[in-house]
Amino acid sequence: MKKILKLWLLCSSLLLATEGTTSYGIGLGQLYNGVGINIASHETSSMKSIAFGCMDIAYGTYSGFNASCGFSIAYVSTRIFEENNNHHGLGVHVGITKDSDAFAGSVGVGYSYFFDEIANKGLNIGLTPTLLFRESTINRKNDNELLLLLNLGYQF
Repeated sequence: MKKILKLWLLCSSLLLATEGTTSYGIGLGQLYNGVGINIASHETSSMKSIAFGCMDIAYGTYSGFNASCGFSIAYVSTRIFEENNNHHGLGVHVGITKDSDAFAGSVGVGYSYFFDEIANKGLNIGLTPTLLFRESTINRKNDNELLLLLNLGYQF
């Protein structure tokens, strides 16, 4: 987990070095790698972000607390729908998470609606069909799933 966090911090510093306005966000879904936080670089009609979050959080009486956490990168553009409307965005995200016995990768293409346009602070919602690739490090069993993630967050 420490290696994943260090890699996220390195990628975040590279993202901050790019041109554009920087924002920080908190929420759930594609832009936050599950339930998490992100750092984003905005231009007038697009956003690049890196997020640290948890896809699964569980507690069991016998197993205790277990979380599948990691990071993701995302790109969202509002130019796809209309030239002068920066509220409707289509984006792609790629992520990786790790829990006690498995690594998981995720790829998704989703829709986001930005209430105050993509380049401004504000609330965003959306839906993202996501393909989750998981392989257990204990029994080498593949467990792939197609998920529909709800996106709900706020960019500061």
